[in-house]
Amino acid sequence: MGIELLEPRQHWLTQYQLSLDLYEMSASVSCARGDISAMSPALDHILLNARSFEDSLKASSLLVKLLAASSKMDDAINNCIVILQNLGEIFPANSDVTLAGVSNEISSVMQQTLANNITKERFKLLPPMTNKTKIHAMKFLNLACAYSLISRPMMIPFLSSRMLKLTIDYGFCDDSIVGLALLGYSLVSTSNAHPFWSIFCHSLQRLLGAPFSSRSKRIFAQAHTLST
Repeated sequence: MGIELLEPRQHWLTQYQLSLDLYEMSASVSCARGDISAMSPALDHILLNARSFEDSLKASSLLVKLLAASSKMDDAINNCIVILQNLGEIFPANSDVTLAGVSNEISSVMQQTLANNITKERFKLLPPMTNKTKIHAMKFLNLACAYSLISRPMMIPFLSSRMLKLTIDYGFCDDSIVGLALLGYSLVSTSNAHPFWSIFCHSLQRLLGAPFSSRSKRIFAQAHTLST
């Protein structure tokens, strides 16, 4: 209804912020309702007319969800990787991910853990994440993790370790929970997995009273089951 009241043809020029807000709201509601046919054109309008990369990020996250809902998991992950590159987070191409690379990534994470003395006490002292670029990166890392669990599991160590690094360097956010859970998932075959579960459980306690997504709970339950 609101979109219909915008100035015809010129509203992206004369009513830019209002147009952006209304189309984002339309796409978000369509996503929540599972109305793909209405969601897609709303996203097209935003991505065609957004004046900055940051203005396109909400639509880009919804596009990733649209691709996943259409069973295009690889496309959803690839979109996340491209956006993450624009946010300064570079990852190997799917064809470059090998067992040796995964092993090296896990080894690097463990070395970083030892070097930085990562403990529950240190996590208690982490401030909230405030860097907007890194907050956006964590959201797309979260999305990439969700779909990699289904179609590209060898990417999980790379994605989750990056989430840990960003949390240590820039502070704690809700998406840090998923990174910690999946890092534990990646380390279940090593004797060093337990400390991450200890940190993760503390992080859950830290956010008591805040709403948790059912996906975060499922990830924790799955990884915890595999590690015991």
